[in-house]
Amino acid sequence: MPKARAWNLPMKTSVTMQDVARAAGVSKATVSNAFNRPEMVMAALRDRIEAAAREVGYAGPDPKGRVLSSGRVNALGVVLPGILGISNALDNATVRRFLAGVASLCEEQGAALTVISGADGTRQCGSQSALVDGFIILGVEQAESIVPALRRRLPVVVVDYDAGPEVSSVRAEDRSGGWLAARHLLQLGHRRIAVVSMLHDDRPSVFHESVGAERRLAARFLYTTSARLAGIADALYAAGLSIDDVPIIEASGFTCEQALSRRGVAMVFDRAPSATGVICLSSHLGLAVLEEARRRGVEVPSTKSVISFGGAPEEALSIPPLSVVQTLIFEKGRAAARIALEGGPEQHLVLPFELVVRGSTAPAPPSLPAVCRGDVTLRASWPMLRPDAP
Repeated sequence: MPKARAWNLPMKTSVTMQDVARAAGVSKATVSNAFNRPEMVMAALRDRIEAAAREVGYAGPDPKGRVLSSGRVNALGVVLPGILGISNALDNATVRRFLAGVASLCEEQGAALTVISGADGTRQCGSQSALVDGFIILGVEQAESIVPALRRRLPVVVVDYDAGPEVSSVRAEDRSGGWLAARHLLQLGHRRIAVVSMLHDDRPSVFHESVGAERRLAARFLYTTSARLAGIADALYAAGLSIDDVPIIEASGFTCEQALSRRGVAMVFDRAPSATGVICLSSHLGLAVLEEARRRGVEVPSTKSVISFGGAPEEALSIPPLSVVQTLIFEKGRAAARIALEGGPEQHLVLPFELVVRGSTAPAPPSLPAVCRGDVTLRASWPMLRPDAP
């Protein structure tokens, strides 16, 4: 078996795989296998090729050449929710948990993970130019990213909304989650309930009075919010109550602008002080309500019970631990990554919610009478759940 030998190569800007092949006395295809499919090359021959590569200064296959030859970069892109950028989105425990699920599947498949900002002006650009083999689009506010991604004929998976049968999706059964959360408080005797929802930007928070009539929310993106409110309305109606009598707070932002976010959570205590039960439609809002209660000296759950949508580890570590209706966020990320990396026919996965009772919910205090409207009729659709045109 010939030994690897150094060749007097002419000066050139880069050393190629062909140079390694000449130095090792093998074909270029054998060198390619040694680097890209090492299991196909005997160990002794692979060692010889690697020694020749070191002698001639070959750093390894050019990733650009691999993309051109295979048409794949072996990477998956995730477009984050919100318009406030990557750093702010990563402040959200639910987003971090979801990305951990995506990353775990990517690691198993040997794929890289590219995180794409959801900030204004980058959504279409990211899905048009990112060097990835498929996209996961997290949140309905990133719907603009779908069309350029589909034009590239790449697999696309949308998360937490439904873009139609031609686009794969992974979402939770949000209406049943809203029903579980409201039913839990109702079974504990709570009849004065407030709801905290989220604006997906940093506009000032909005308080919607309990006026006994239909209202219109300010948020532009209401796919999950409307489903969760519909589930809450279902449970209230079964108890003889109406969602029209429930104050709704739309709290600003994720956590980028702390003052704005805190003002929204403060409305629970300042504008709806008689509410004994609070339903938060996202995990970070539930944690923020608990923090504001501690700051004000309001006892949870003896004075107010708090339940949130969730699924992040931080919820079990709060003081008190946060009761949640949760879906498996880590597994949701893994499922989205699997569908995107597999490609193939569109898939639509709907995950269930489960109730996890912790220390933030307890029976309602007996001092306040219940408010019950006996003349409530449940409507098929509520204008309050349809946003104003942007």
